[in-house]
Amino acid sequence: MIGPMPWRILCGDGLATERNDLNEAKARQAKVTSIVREDSKLLGLSAKERIAAGKAARASVPRTSHAKWVRPADRPDPIELLKHADRGRLPELLPIRYRRMQQSPFAFFRGAGALMAADLARTPKTGMLVQACGDCHVNNFGGFASPERRLVFDINDFDETLHAPWEWDVKRLATSIVLAGRRIRMRERHCADAARVAVQSYREHMREYARMRALEVWYSQLDAGILIAKAKTATGKKYWETVEHKAKLQTAEHLFPGSRMSSRAGRTLLTSPRLSTTRARWQSSESKCEKCFAATG
Repeated sequence: MIGPMPWRILCGDGLATERNDLNEAKARQAKVTSIVREDSKLLGLSAKERIAAGKAARASVPRTSHAKWVRPADRPDPIELLKHADRGRLPELLPIRYRRMQQSPFAFFRGAGALMAADLARTPKTGMLVQACGDCHVNNFGGFASPERRLVFDINDFDETLHAPWEWDVKRLATSIVLAGRRIRMRERHCADAARVAVQSYREHMREYARMRALEVWYSQLDAGILIAKAKTATGKKYWETVEHKAKLQTAEHLFPGSRMSSRAGRTLLTSPRLSTTRARWQSSESKCEKCFAATG
């Protein structure tokens, strides 16, 4: 027989090596069960330690330091920054992009993320980095189906995500709330109140998440049904019901049939003529991509 035989050891017939193996296994099990899960250094800082570290950071970066922004004397020219950000974009689509940005201050804000990034780079920060959205504004949130087929409300655009200070996302979100409020002609005090509520909610939920386990945070979701149930007015409830209905249509089953057409040559995908590029341009871009992969391979 292979391996220790506990029954022989108990009867006094086991070999010394078998006794040692069993004792070592028990010792290893005792070490594992004696680990304090919440405070183990192997699992990182505890919730209390993280909260203490956050409070300590206020000594060097107090919350009041975020209240004002002073324009630096050597601030880069905004037009040059936008030109720099346009590198790699299709030139024929840039006029459409800038026409959209001219519609309102909020539209300009959405399209000029590079300007705010340059300004935020010089603002106070605690040095605590996260995987930031990079373009966190109110129009980057929406409803979509989760892998579990639940309709959740969350950030739906991560094409500019980066490792950056957490403060950047919060400040961009708060600014977008004020500009979006002005866009729909809300009173200035209501815009400010909405921004404060958003920042307060962020603070309170981060404190809540800090006390939760990793899996609890992972599965914490804002279901669209919650937004409907908590709507304070009939208009608000109707709005969230409309959002939920539209989100349910943003699936392959609903989008694909309307984006194709049948012909004698078979079925082809439809494109938007206003935003489509020429076939020659596409083939040129495709050729460049193939050369890049060939060079790196």
